[in-house]
Amino acid sequence: MKRQRRLLVIALLATSAGCGGRQPTTSTSTATPAATAGDGNTAIRKQQVDAKPEIERRAASLLEEGRQRAASGDIEGARGKFRDAAGEDPKFAEAWYNIGVLEEWQGRGDGARQAYEQALTARADFGPAVAAIASLLIRAGDAPGALRFAEGQLAKAPESNALRNAVNTVRLAMGRADDVVTDSKQVLRRDEKNVDAMRNLAGAYAHQGKFELAVAILTNALALEPEDPSLLGRMALAHLKLGERPKARAALEKAIALPGGATAEIYNNLGLVYHEAGDFAGAEDLFRKALARWPGMLPARINLGNALKGQQKYAEADAVLRDALQQSPRSADALYNLGILYLDGQIPGMEAVARLERALAYFEQYRQVASSRPAGDPVEQYVAEAQKRIDVETKKAAQARQAPKGPEGGEAKGDGDAAAKDGAAPAQAGVDPGGEEK
Repeated sequence: MKRQRRLLVIALLATSAGCGGRQPTTSTSTATPAATAGDGNTAIRKQQVDAKPEIERRAASLLEEGRQRAASGDIEGARGKFRDAAGEDPKFAEAWYNIGVLEEWQGRGDGARQAYEQALTARADFGPAVAAIASLLIRAGDAPGALRFAEGQLAKAPESNALRNAVNTVRLAMGRADDVVTDSKQVLRRDEKNVDAMRNLAGAYAHQGKFELAVAILTNALALEPEDPSLLGRMALAHLKLGERPKARAALEKAIALPGGATAEIYNNLGLVYHEAGDFAGAEDLFRKALARWPGMLPARINLGNALKGQQKYAEADAVLRDALQQSPRSADALYNLGILYLDGQIPGMEAVARLERALAYFEQYRQVASSRPAGDPVEQYVAEAQKRIDVETKKAAQARQAPKGPEGGEAKGDGDAAAKDGAAPAQAGVDPGGEEK
């Protein structure tokens, strides 16, 4: 029986504000605008240090070395290079920002905020750091505080496009698409090649359901910044909404192949595409990479559990999903997927009745915490199925106890065969070859 599992996609309306997974950034020789924090851009506007250009070159070189080390997984080596870059030039905001990125990768929110604040000390209008701090506030449940912080920074320099883009990133995460459209257009009137404004505008149009328009804007942005994974991630989601799944997959695969890889959200969403295609091992790898970018990413952890279940690694799936539930005890998605696992999976060391009763318990908790349910939620059907199978298993056990014993203490063969003919053996559900996105 195919189960409707809950695979969690990240919408990427504003990936910095609330979704995490930032990438280290490096300097470029072009004057392209700085990427908004959280969008996974691996290139950032070059720091201008007119007084000491020789230090600028040295710092930029160290920054690039750090980016390469981060891409190869050498986090401590990358951190050292970024610190060296900051030491070479105290105004090098990108170096402090990248240190904050590494702190986030390792789940250290306080350290990340301190580094982002250092970036703002180095350059007060450094928009990526503003968006990054706002992201931390939103993830902590303080969206109004995040917006107040971003707007407060903009009030200090109201002509700064970088800070306006940071404010719009936060607004977009809060669903204020109309405001973002209006303000992003104003930024683009002042700077028609502002990639940050294009990114926000495309996200706002996608939020409004204008996916063709979002694709057109993102196409123009990618022509200016072809190695920005966040643009590819948003392009993929627009293609998905338009029913263009091959194009979406191609965009996501291109994003993760970029220098430094992509954001946690992009790895997660590509994992969903692989999972839907039945490539559970490939999906597992991508969900693990998402968690390496953002250790606290609950959707990726739940999706990882489902990818393990798809490979019949039931014990591992159980451990991962229970970790997700421990991380968020009232997560309806974790409870739902645990219920499915115990309904279908063969959990080592558990008898069928105990396993099915555990499935019922998870489904009951799910019904208690789910504030709203998707249309066609099949949980009632699964509860009825579990109860029926418990009855069958209980009847089977009773029949086994009552069956006459053979000469050597074994059950009489005829009675066992009769029990099988009566349908006493429980139906074993096959492993779901796919899964449906929430």
